[in-house]
Amino acid sequence: MIFLTPRAEKDLAALSQGQRKRILSKLETIDLSPGAPHVKKLATFKGKGVNVYRARIGVYRVLYTWEEDKAVIFRIIHRRDLDRVIKGLS
Repeated sequence: MIFLTPRAEKDLAALSQGQRKRILSKLETIDLSPGAPHVKKLATFKGKGVNVYRARIGVYRVLYTWEEDKAVIFRIIHRRDLDRVIKGLS
């Protein structure tokens, strides 16, 4: 199951209609479990009590946490903005 935070919904709304459709269709079929091959645990947050994961969807990155069999997506960003967003979270 997948949930989007208000910030993730805002990120999604800022995209073009085509990009939004592509990301939403991929989110319906993608495996966001922590062991999936396209999912990476962000090293910045290791050992801080919160496990934050990153999944690739084309040139976009989905940042989320895994809580009780559900993915809580809190950001959907372009890959060029990933470092800036991660620094802002830590």
